[in-house]
Amino acid sequence: MERFNLLIIIISIAFIGAGLLFSFWPLVLAGIALLVLYGHTAFGVSAALLFDLIYGEPTGVLAFLYFPFILFALLCVVLRIVALRVILPRGDLGTL
Repeated sequence: MERFNLLIIIISIAFIGAGLLFSFWPLVLAGIALLVLYGHTAFGVSAALLFDLIYGEPTGVLAFLYFPFILFALLCVVLRIVALRVILPRGDLGTL
């Protein structure tokens, strides 16, 4: 299980690094989502805060979102909590 956690962290850092290198923010969102949804909430939220500082405030239509990466990370935290408490206990994990 420890190797799986390390693999998730490496893949997430690769996505975040590629998003930073190519200035392609959806890769950063994918890396943050991987970190948060697999249980590394502190790393995901801190990466989101870092990229909110790097990219700055959005302009145009989304100017009302002052911290979009933090909001996305918090949405992923809520989705993880809902999945763990509501969705997963109702389903039979043996059928997966």
